[in-house]
Amino acid sequence: MDFQSFSHGQMHSKIWLSEILETYLQPQSNILVLGCWHNVMGIVLMIRNPHLGLKIMGIDIDSECIDIADKLTEAWRFEEFNPFKNQLADANTYNYDQYDVIINCSVEHMDSIEWFNNIPKGKLVCLQSMSLDIVNDPIYKIKNPNPTLETFIDKFKLSEIKFLGSKEFDYDINPYKRYCVIGYK
Repeated sequence: MDFQSFSHGQMHSKIWLSEILETYLQPQSNILVLGCWHNVMGIVLMIRNPHLGLKIMGIDIDSECIDIADKLTEAWRFEEFNPFKNQLADANTYNYDQYDVIINCSVEHMDSIEWFNNIPKGKLVCLQSMSLDIVNDPIYKIKNPNPTLETFIDKFKLSEIKFLGSKEFDYDINPYKRYCVIGYK
């Protein structure tokens, strides 16, 4: 298993998003995590908010990622209410209608913004990206860079922004800013 989904920057980014998003979550919110990787985002939300009865669907186009997500979320399988589902699916063709909240922490890894254009108006959307512009690098796998916060919010236009911010990760190699926007499409 590749443990990069538990790296310092990944974990801090997901905890940060969770801390902000929690103020907007309703009990029994139906949440969709796009490009979920190992669905660490869903796990962080569930651990921090067990009282909310959240339902979390993680989708990814990589079957190995879904297999690992299933293993990591298996602890909830034995609960009276299992909040997790992980599914092999393409975000560009997925139906978003049944979800209250759409999360994508990996917009820079998506080939296009077709998935964003398919989200219905009025949905609460939570997006994260990074400032690195290292395209075609085998480690970062950036396909759709957002080098500035302005580039990021111009690309993903929301009708109402509830939160917009950035967080610095000052690493010796490849320091970057993590961007976050939460709002209604």
